[in-house]
Amino acid sequence: MINKLIKNTLLICLRMRANLHVTTCATMLTLVGEATASSGTVIEIDRSQACLISWSGGTGCHNAYWNHNPIILCGGFCYLNTQTYQYSGKRIGMWSFDLSQIPEDAEVTALTLRAIGGDHSWSQEGRIFKLGMKTGSGTITESDGLELWNQGVNFAQPAPLVEGEYALSTTEINDAHNQTGWLVMSVSEDYYSPLGVLDPEATLIVEFETTTCPSDLNDNQAVDIQDLLAVIDAWGPCTDCDADINQSGAVDVADLLAIIEDWGPCP
Repeated sequence: MINKLIKNTLLICLRMRANLHVTTCATMLTLVGEATASSGTVIEIDRSQACLISWSGGTGCHNAYWNHNPIILCGGFCYLNTQTYQYSGKRIGMWSFDLSQIPEDAEVTALTLRAIGGDHSWSQEGRIFKLGMKTGSGTITESDGLELWNQGVNFAQPAPLVEGEYALSTTEINDAHNQTGWLVMSVSEDYYSPLGVLDPEATLIVEFETTTCPSDLNDNQAVDIQDLLAVIDAWGPCTDCDADINQSGAVDVADLLAIIEDWGPCP
């Protein structure tokens, strides 16, 4: 299949030489020759909001105290010492993620969180924290924290300022994508465990597959030579045109690769 594509691309370059530079044709041929099948599209989504909330349900230890610009995210307990009493309460860190980059008809097939060990005296490699997820609303709420506290899957913290990646379930992000387009993710732990500490910056690595066929430009239920020709014919800056498959504002190598990756009958 790849050899056939190389031959077809060469023929196209020769036929379209009046519109394409020789170096562009060479680049296209190289990319076609090196392309391999992809199981889906992968994007990265940076967090939209980060906060740290502590509450005790009544008195002491910050009654629903919010920090919207935290230097770390962690969970567990908090406490307030007085001359006579020590009041305990809960603490949870949360991120929100805007899922609008994911196409409406897509299903997420793999999800990974990229996070960094927190820069704090509490931060220590190997300490345990829980990552929980739920559908969000665009703004993190106290009810999000109450629902997510001490929920989720246990992971070990990376060393301070060291990056770590954590594979997660796709159920919650698919639910969030289909409902509101926002995902809330929490960092928490129970009262008595050593605190795992993360940096407030985080990124979701999302792999998804679409049920439609955006590379089928002529709607013949297959991605084939006609679609490849259409991409080359529209090469260059482009506004709202079908051949700009990734909607970048230009028909370019990325769109050519999309054609190659989707080659064959549409699902």
